[in-house]
Amino acid sequence: MIPLLVAMPDPVLLGVVGGALALAVLVGLLLAKGIRKAVEEKTDDLARRMQTLQMGSGVKPKTGDDGEGKAVAALQAEVKKLRESVDLLRDKTELRLQAISKAVESGVRAAPGTAAHSGPPAKAPAEDPAAKAALEAEKKELAAERERLAKEKQALKDELATTKKERDLLAKGRAGLDQEREQVARDRDQIAKERAAKPPPAAAAAAAPATPTAGAARPGPGPTTTSLRAAKPPEAAPTLRAPGAGGLDVEKREGILRVKVSYREVKKPEAQEMVDAIFSQTRTKEDRVLLDLSNTSYVNSSGLSAITKIALERDCRIVLTTDDVIKVMDLMGFLPLLQICATEAEALRAFAGAA
Repeated sequence: MIPLLVAMPDPVLLGVVGGALALAVLVGLLLAKGIRKAVEEKTDDLARRMQTLQMGSGVKPKTGDDGEGKAVAALQAEVKKLRESVDLLRDKTELRLQAISKAVESGVRAAPGTAAHSGPPAKAPAEDPAAKAALEAEKKELAAERERLAKEKQALKDELATTKKERDLLAKGRAGLDQEREQVARDRDQIAKERAAKPPPAAAAAAAPATPTAGAARPGPGPTTTSLRAAKPPEAAPTLRAPGAGGLDVEKREGILRVKVSYREVKKPEAQEMVDAIFSQTRTKEDRVLLDLSNTSYVNSSGLSAITKIALERDCRIVLTTDDVIKVMDLMGFLPLLQICATEAEALRAFAGAA
């Protein structure tokens, strides 16, 4: 019976179960009504018998007085037993109805599934090939999307690691730049102290001893004039240094000391060599120097200090084309103190214009 119920569609099954439940309730009601009717008939019969006995004797019987009293007592006891039987039967009927209702409800709950009954399992519906193919395609797309997201995640991790390395390098570069700024500040203070301690050229010329020159006036009548001027050291002979000999080409021509720097980087050793080479060939601020740094791509704080020292203590023109070096000079505050030219010809024109 249960397999037949499981095989039915859900609406039909619900209708059958509902009909069975209604039938069981109707049967229980009919049984209870019949039992109640029988009990009432039995009770009426006993009541009539008791009334007949009382009318025949003309007196109210007393329990235990005579035989009729015993008969009445027996009838009353029988009526009490019948009533108890009716009550017990009613309780049993109600219990049976409740059990039937629970059984019906359990059958309804278990009918849609296959594990609640012992009948053969229902056949699974046939799979649709198109739906199966669509499901497989969707699975492949999800797998590809998952792989793509994994690659993007790895790329983000690599980019984050690269950014961290660049940030560390930038922090180190900033620390080095701060150190160079401090060194430049110290060099600037040192240059200011040296300039303050050194007397100006006019004061040095006035303090120099007066010596008669070849063009001085001879003693004779009339007023005489004496030409006095400061002793000037003889001009150094032109010096030429071949490329690669220390990285500097030094040549003095047409009253201009031309220094071409071959170093790609100018640090402390190169800066000291450059200062020594220029200051050994010149003496005063009026001496003209053409410093060619067109081959230089990096200058540290020592190099900047040396270039600034040369520019402040000599009449200097600097040939410089590297934007990074010019930006560093501007950032450090040295650019306004320097006379930068793009080419050697421009520097020579600047000297000629100043003359």
